[in-house]
Amino acid sequence: MTLNDDHKMLERLRGWGLMALYGTLSMFAALLIYAGFQFLPSYTGDYIFVQMVGLCGFGGFSVIASFISARKIWFCLRAETRLPTLDLTPFAGILGTILIASYLFATVSNGAQ
Repeated sequence: MTLNDDHKMLERLRGWGLMALYGTLSMFAALLIYAGFQFLPSYTGDYIFVQMVGLCGFGGFSVIASFISARKIWFCLRAETRLPTLDLTPFAGILGTILIASYLFATVSNGAQ
C-alpha cells in the first residue's frame, strides 16, 4: 500500500466513525423523547407539557440534523470524495435536548403534579 491508500483508508475509517457518532446522538435523542413520554400519563400541569414540547422540538431537531450529517458523509464515502468537515449542528441539538430532558426529569422526580 502506498501512502495515498493509507490516507484513503483512514479517511474512510473517520467517515464511518463520524456516521456512528451521529447515529448514536440520534438514537440518544429519540430515547430521551421516549422516556419523557413515559412520564406524561402520570403527571399533569402546563409546565410538564411545555417541557415536553421543548424536548420533542429539540430532540426532533437533533435527530434530523444527525441524519443529514450522516447522509452527507455517506454520499462522500460512496463517491470517494473528500469528507466534509465536522458538523457541529447535531451536537448543539443534543445539548439542548439533554438540558431540557434534565429539567423535565428533575421536575418529575420532585413530584410536580
